[in-house]
Amino acid sequence: MCRAQGEAGCPHGRRCPPNATARDAALKRRRENRAIGQQIARWAKAEGKADELAELKRQRKPVNEIKEWAGQAGAPESVFARAAGPAKKGWEAAKTELRNDPKAPARRGPARGGAPAAAAAGGAGGVGGGGGAGGAGVAGGGGAGGGVAVAGAGGGAGAGAGRDHRTPTPTPGSASTGARGSEWSEWEDQCGEEEAARVALLVERQGRTAEERQLMRMDSAREGASVAGKGVNDIKRLVWDDGACGYFKPYDALNTGVAKSYGHDGRLQPTHEAAASQFAQALGPKYAALVPPVALVKYEGQWGSISYGVPGGPMRTKMNLMHMAEHHSDQASDLAFFDCLIGQVDRHGNNVLMDRRGLSAIDNGFAFTDGVGGVNASMFVDARSKLPQARATTREEKAVLARFLDSEDGLGLRGTIEDGRFHEVRRRARLMQSKGRILSLSNLYER
Repeated sequence: MCRAQGEAGCPHGRRCPPNATARDAALKRRRENRAIGQQIARWAKAEGKADELAELKRQRKPVNEIKEWAGQAGAPESVFARAAGPAKKGWEAAKTELRNDPKAPARRGPARGGAPAAAAAGGAGGVGGGGGAGGAGVAGGGGAGGGVAVAGAGGGAGAGAGRDHRTPTPTPGSASTGARGSEWSEWEDQCGEEEAARVALLVERQGRTAEERQLMRMDSAREGASVAGKGVNDIKRLVWDDGACGYFKPYDALNTGVAKSYGHDGRLQPTHEAAASQFAQALGPKYAALVPPVALVKYEGQWGSISYGVPGGPMRTKMNLMHMAEHHSDQASDLAFFDCLIGQVDRHGNNVLMDRRGLSAIDNGFAFTDGVGGVNASMFVDARSKLPQARATTREEKAVLARFLDSEDGLGLRGTIEDGRFHEVRRRARLMQSKGRILSLSNLYER
């Protein structure tokens, strides 16, 4: 027994596990609880409950009591799901060589503006976001070498309670738009007439989480340090006095040339960012934990998407890939499922951040492929689909697909993206359901 009676710094005492396996499991649980505690602290600060939390800590309340308090105080499920759980039994840490490994054959990513089909070969490509280490955001540098290694039969995706969002699509002057007449004109001017209706629907629904409400407080936001290693779009880093930050991508500053190579005829990326975030929340807590909150806001006269800044570094290094395979293979499985469903064609290593809490899937502007403008270039899908013991969809994932297909509006996705792209998501979901597996690049467009 170790400190079982309690001592300074450990008033509750705890018993040391008797063997290495049990000790490793205990350490993982402690890391998980610390990570959840940090997320509770951020939520409490955003909701004005920091003093209550500080009093609990002063009383040296254990983490379980703090979690219970947060739940009773209205903390959303995503607060408790932000941290990645330990890898489940049956998942092996299968390590893959990086594309830039000197022992591996060299592969080049496509030139900027090249066809996204070419980018699928290795998740390379310097297109899209990423973010630097130490609190990255939605912007980022060039391509990401390397694939992801996940293997095994565990790691399901939680179905979640889910809601069927049946909000009718707003129209100019309708009651659901409220006093948004001037905003509607701005949306039409900056986003396009058709896109304005989708923007209105997303704006109508946002603000359900503390993080989204934080992002919507534009009156107290100011521009912070410039984003290092910007991607193809103009990204601004906005900060608040409480330390929160977000990454703003305006509609009228998009690189439309690169967007066309991804099958975008209009200014769609900010809309897709918000749609992916809201769709992840509708799918369930596991997916809400993977995709940082996004809101559509107006900053200095420009409308665009702003993504909640989360800590972590891009998964472009061998060390990060090996750490992910060892500790976060269950989240990698969930992300492979999510990317396959939404048709993510830009999930290279710079568009996934990782810290000790787990993975954050950022920069979803090129999600929701229309089936023409690219293939499912996701390093996570590529890895999981190639492993027989990992590619089969789990019982929980099958339940998610059934819930999505049974919902008339696709859990609220219909109306937030172009109709053709929505029907393409439905087609992929039906194919995943009938095949019972994650779709590889070779069978993504089977009928």
